[in-house]
Amino acid sequence: MLFEYILFFVFCVIVTLSKFKNKDVILILSLIALSIGAGLREIRWADTDAYIISFMNYTPSLVELSIDSKPFGYAELGFFWLGCIIKSISDNPQVYLGTIAGISLFFLYKDLKKYSILPLIGLCTYIARFFMGRNLVQIRAGLAYLIVLWGIKYIQEKKFWHFIVLVWVASLIHFSSWIALPLYFIHNWLPVNKKTILVGLGIAFILGAFFQGPISAFVTDQANDLNIATTYVQDSFVTRAKGLANPMIYFQCFLLLAYTFLENRLVHNTKYYYIIRSGYFYSTLILISFCSFTALSGRTSTMFATLEFAVIPSLIYLFNKKNRIIALVIMGVLLSTIFYLNIPITFR
Repeated sequence: MLFEYILFFVFCVIVTLSKFKNKDVILILSLIALSIGAGLREIRWADTDAYIISFMNYTPSLVELSIDSKPFGYAELGFFWLGCIIKSISDNPQVYLGTIAGISLFFLYKDLKKYSILPLIGLCTYIARFFMGRNLVQIRAGLAYLIVLWGIKYIQEKKFWHFIVLVWVASLIHFSSWIALPLYFIHNWLPVNKKTILVGLGIAFILGAFFQGPISAFVTDQANDLNIATTYVQDSFVTRAKGLANPMIYFQCFLLLAYTFLENRLVHNTKYYYIIRSGYFYSTLILISFCSFTALSGRTSTMFATLEFAVIPSLIYLFNKKNRIIALVIMGVLLSTIFYLNIPITFR
């Protein structure tokens, strides 16, 4: 993976210094290259072998599909039907993996164009923070979450049923998409302002510090009773949890507070500023409140943590034009470091 790390660093530098007029071409070509790379990845990536086995041995083509056909290794029928469509075109596992990645990154393209003021920097952010975990490992969540993010515009426009339908569609790919639903009420029913965010973070830290026993018992009981996310609350995930020592908590808090308290200088950059902030606030609350569960807090908060592809690039505009290039280079180095830290140990 050292080659990929160097390649990513070079890509960040090119994006930073690029003066191409049509940067959309670079964005599209980059997403196509990422889709191909995801399709050609090694089977050593976590979950990849399971998806390949499911596709090769348990996913029929549309011609072979029957009432008795059912997914293997996961429960969501939407993802299963998507696999059936791909199987009807090709039974090559690389085509399967690459097509799933391509569809996911198509929605990433739509999200970047809609919410990120600098889509190429937003892409660098996504690659550094989320690409390996989502598009090379948790591919169902990777697709579902990007679909949900495309629909948060409906929250700001107060189109409840539009948003519900979109979340339902995403839930057919990954059931955890329903976690997005409370954001509609948080954004439209609460005054999500500086005071609310500070109070919310304070309460979340109190819960994380002093109430993890009751929270753990409640979450475990609910997961077992409803048979939802039971693997996320297993003892192995609890014992590995870092609690409030998780550095990602403070990384997200820093970004959230910077994005919040510099509102007057950032709000004019995008008409979706407030829903982006609400979504990132919601993500941070989940990450802190359920910090005793490694998988549960990380995988449920990550949906709206993805909005970093909009948050981080916008911070560049806090610098004047003279110093902006320095800020871009520093950001490129930071994202390259994050990218390297996210590379699994076995691949370094």
